Amino acid sequence: MNINGYLKKIEAGEPINFSRLLSLLPSSLQNNYRAYFSFELVSPQRWIVQCDESVINELKTIAEIPSNRIAAAVKGDSHKVAVSYGYVLIYHEGIKDSRPEVVYFESEAFIQPHSPKTNLILIENEENFFRWRDMLTVFNKMSDYNYSIENTDICLGSGNRCSSPLLVSWLTQYESILCAFDYDAKGLEMYQSLNTKLGNKVKFFMPEAFEALSSLFRMKPKDIKQLNKAVVLAHKMKFDQLADTFMSTRRFMEQESLLMEYEDESTTD
Repeated sequence: MNINGYLKKIEAGEPINFSRLLSLLPSSLQNNYRAYFSFELVSPQRWIVQCDESVINELKTIAEIPSNRIAAAVKGDSHKVAVSYGYVLIYHEGIKDSRPEVVYFESEAFIQPHSPKTNLILIENEENFFRWRDMLTVFNKMSDYNYSIENTDICLGSGNRCSSPLLVSWLTQYESILCAFDYDAKGLEMYQSLNTKLGNKVKFFMPEAFEALSSLFRMKPKDIKQLNKAVVLAHKMKFDQLADTFMSTRRFMEQESLLMEYEDESTTD
């Protein structure tokens, strides 16, 4: 329960877990709580709590969700609120050199320098993004896809940025979105978030002959919890081959490994 939930119960005269409420309060109130609250134990871990209206109003201010990052910063933690602006880098058919273009986001609106294609590929890591030609070769050789810059836009996902509300609004214009993420718990979490928000138009890149990649699973998870989490997520999404590979190798695979494996066969800049 959050602070607002506890305040409603206090105002209604209902018992609450007072210790839990205290843990949510700023230290200035925690350290001198007897000066602000009166309380009576009515059952195990349940207290009837009373306080002045001024304290109630102060707590409501503390509990108020900031409307933007500036207000959140004033309250001490801007990271609790999503940014109001954003951008992504993108390659599309109209680009004539190696420089990607910028798509700019602002609230519900965005400015993009091109007309979108039907397909979008979201590439998590910079190395793979800037070598998008090689990545298209990899996608087409390892699956039944037929991607080209003539039918596909290519976007740098930049980790969790790709599932931010600003970006998700922009993604709705595409009919098909391929997620080229690391094969680890974080990559699966990002895919799950996008799939939940956008539905079946979002796909996770899974090569047809997945066992051929098992030798590229070389990144050791930080701990066993990360490995188990990845296995559970893979099974949940019906990626059973991926789950089996996690378990047999006890390793993750970084996306850059695709370039190492197929670099000699790929068409480079």
